[in-house]
Amino acid sequence: MTQYSIGIMSGTSLDAIDGVLVGWNGVRMHVVARHSAAIDTLLKAKLMALTQPGPDEINRMVEAGRELTKGYVKCVHALLKAAGLAAKDILAVGGHGQTIRHKPKGACPHTLQLLDGSWLSAHTGI
Repeated sequence: MTQYSIGIMSGTSLDAIDGVLVGWNGVRMHVVARHSAAIDTLLKAKLMALTQPGPDEINRMVEAGRELTKGYVKCVHALLKAAGLAAKDILAVGGHGQTIRHKPKGACPHTLQLLDGSWLSAHTGI
């Protein structure tokens, strides 16, 4: 029996949201569907602005994260359509989110990605 999973990410270049739906039969994994959609220019600007300190950061992070997550939801729906599968057929969906801060060294190393995982789950049914 084949199990299906979806992986989604948007890279540091902020050019697109990319997703892949893979099948796993216990022996080998295979790509079932791929989807890529450009990130809206306005959202790209919002995300880029969050890579530096600025006013009202928390609200801007939440809003940009939700907007990005909506793009991830559209990607999931496009993958399901391309594969001819339903949400109930998918074991898991994973998303990296968009990195807006990355400081691997110093007194308090950290990295921060934006993605609303519960919203992604609620709006994809996965």
